[in-house]
Amino acid sequence: MAKIGIDLGTWSVAAVIVDAQGERVVPDPGNGQQWFRAAVAASPDGAWLIGQAAETLRVTHPDRYRDDLKRLLRTPAPVYLGGTAHPVHELLGVLVRRVLERAALLSAEPVEAVYVGVPADFEAGRQDLVRQALTAGGIRVPVTLTPEPVAAARAMLEGEVGDGTWLVFDLGGGTLDLALVAGRSGTPQVLDVLGTDEVGGFALDEAVVERWLDQLELGDAPEPADAADLLAAAREAKHQLSEARIAYARNPLRTGPRQLTLSRDELAVLARPTIDQAIEHARRLLAANSVQWRDLSGILASGGATRSPILAEALAALAPLVPLNGPPELVTARGLVPPPPPPPPVVTAPTNATTSSHNWDTGRTRIALWTAEDVELDDEISFERSVYSLAFSPDSRWLAVGLSNGEIVLIGAGGERITLDEHRGEVYDLAFSPEGRLASASGDETIRLWSPPDTESDDLLIGHDDEINQVVWCGRDRLMSGADDRTLRLWDGDDDTVIHDQRILTDLAVSGNQRWVLSASGDGALLWDLWTMSVVWRRGYSTTAVAFDPSHLYFAVGESDGELTVWTLNGFDEVVSIDRKNPVTMLAFAPAGDVLAAGSEDGKNVSLYAVRTGERLAKLSHDEELETLEFSPDSTTLAVATDNSVYIWRVG
Repeated sequence: MAKIGIDLGTWSVAAVIVDAQGERVVPDPGNGQQWFRAAVAASPDGAWLIGQAAETLRVTHPDRYRDDLKRLLRTPAPVYLGGTAHPVHELLGVLVRRVLERAALLSAEPVEAVYVGVPADFEAGRQDLVRQALTAGGIRVPVTLTPEPVAAARAMLEGEVGDGTWLVFDLGGGTLDLALVAGRSGTPQVLDVLGTDEVGGFALDEAVVERWLDQLELGDAPEPADAADLLAAAREAKHQLSEARIAYARNPLRTGPRQLTLSRDELAVLARPTIDQAIEHARRLLAANSVQWRDLSGILASGGATRSPILAEALAALAPLVPLNGPPELVTARGLVPPPPPPPPVVTAPTNATTSSHNWDTGRTRIALWTAEDVELDDEISFERSVYSLAFSPDSRWLAVGLSNGEIVLIGAGGERITLDEHRGEVYDLAFSPEGRLASASGDETIRLWSPPDTESDDLLIGHDDEINQVVWCGRDRLMSGADDRTLRLWDGDDDTVIHDQRILTDLAVSGNQRWVLSASGDGALLWDLWTMSVVWRRGYSTTAVAFDPSHLYFAVGESDGELTVWTLNGFDEVVSIDRKNPVTMLAFAPAGDVLAAGSEDGKNVSLYAVRTGERLAKLSHDEELETLEFSPDSTTLAVATDNSVYIWRVG
């Protein structure tokens, strides 16, 4: 079975197909180039043209051509080609259909899945339009949308990497996408992403056109057809300057010299505002994660605009540039199709660890909407004490279980059990950091930090005056906690700061990029921006549970009256509202796929919902009332705690 990765860019469309024969690039049939121009034209004879063929028709029929479709997803206005209106997503669908047709010529295997890159700042509305474009393009198999810088990071750091921190700098025609990536113990991990459609290579093309028009001293603006020709000439000149010091282009206008020129020095002046904007966004991303330019192991530059020597020089002055293995236009497409799952890890447990019969496979298929109904109960793990909290380690090797007697039991992927027993009160909450450190919040009014599988705690945090019921990581060394003393505290090392006084917290959640924190209480839900330490969104109902989608696109809020709502993180638009009979007291997004698990302490069922539609995909039944639930980071397992048991459900 084949898989296809499509980078649906503003300037170009790149695609790869992966099957039993390996990976191949899908070329443009017009010129054999390894990527298509993201251009569409409606021929007078009714045919649709893309890529080089569309560029050729533009010369004679500019009113039937368009090439900046992805930027147009911001507005609902149609695109007119030859006087006929077309929704933007339908024109994108034309591009997708041609890619699929070309891909089908490269492989005899049927396509089982398609992976598509989207800019990091695409909110739910534009993601929906991308999905509509894929449907219009004839895709009838499961589709996964992945932030473009995440895919670029996967491609550029494929395989094992050494310890370090890299910046993915993906500057395309219409968007800038950034990712901060860390190598930890040989595995690359995306720490944070940032995207904007306010910065892109098209702005530079337009600046070149403005310069030429000033030089020509035209009294009136050029006709649309002439303006399109002039823009194409500007792009060609810019591309020439990747190799030459001076570029020459034919003047398409009826006035002035036959030849237009542009030097690299002139381009450097015109490019400076765009480059400065892009670097400022990168600086903000680094600052939000307490990283400086000198801390970077290197910059991984992708996207067509990064071909510019001017941009390369600016980036190289900040940190070393990592050489690319192939054209920058192909980087994101090559990182979209996930690699085969690794074999189950071999875990070495301390000599004092005990072994149970439990064993779960960390290399199974990731959960997705089309497999959610296939969940099955795999195991039940029993304890002598009540279970209050659960947490999976970031590599899915350990499931930490917090008990009423103060013990934390680490259950290994191979079935071994390790007990951590330094707390003197109930373990109400557990949280693993991206680096694998474990924080435990206890009724003994302390937080302990651990480095599993070590059985002695690394640190003890004291500051709350009552039982601590919530804890989350907000950075490499930062924690946020909530307690029955009605305070929300931010810990930086051993120092804590009270940032909010409110009613007793019922839940606390942090986004995967550790920029956003949701707090839930009888006062409602508050969304905190940790960059500014300010509340940017609130919902004034009695809130009992909150959760973030790991892809940084959504968050969910559960309320005491049973209502469950999903919101976009960009724009705070409501995606769906689900009415339940019982209060929603526990929520968890699946790390892969649009699936949300929800349960209630006074109920015995966990429901799996489709995030976008609210459709219930599955109901998981238990013999006792629920305490908490947690997905494993590899999306293979859902752990559900009842009074004295943990149920392990296969979800892939």
